[in-house]
Amino acid sequence: RNGAKGKEELVFNPERFDILKGKNYHLNYFSLNHAEDKVVISFTQDDLEISDMVIFDIPSDKIISNVIPNAWPEELGGVQWLPDDSGFMYLNIPDTDKNSPNYILDTETVLYTFSSNGNKKKVLFSRKNNPDLKMAPEDFPIVDIISKKHNYMFAGVFGGFSGLLTCPSL
Repeated sequence: RNGAKGKEELVFNPERFDILKGKNYHLNYFSLNHAEDKVVISFTQDDLEISDMVIFDIPSDKIISNVIPNAWPEELGGVQWLPDDSGFMYLNIPDTDKNSPNYILDTETVLYTFSSNGNKKKVLFSRKNNPDLKMAPEDFPIVDIISKKHNYMFAGVFGGFSGLLTCPSL
């Protein structure tokens, strides 16, 4: 709605999109970009903890991404939009099988960017990418961009090791 007294308007109805049909999804997280024209929407299926995400473009009323699997933004750092809205970061969970000994281990902060050549994913921060930090497999490498006005992002390792480092934003 536009203001507290504005008329309510339905922005997103998952039943309209083939990509989500036929599954019992529950909305569990969303993050609006700075320009307020795109939103990352996270769903969990049949009460599983791990989520799938899509990017919804508000002006065109369309999902503009494939399903982005293996996320848990409502519990693990959320989605961090880049200052220019050209993409966002989130924590990817490589192994989501609850019966696996590697379940929720070796997580990684991923940069998801929009481009004319298609959307792209790149691992930014992980035990594999940053071996000098001596992270444990159960650690969570989380990145935060404090504000779109700043030129820095902050990264922290949470879990078995506690530390903080800073690096220039992208």
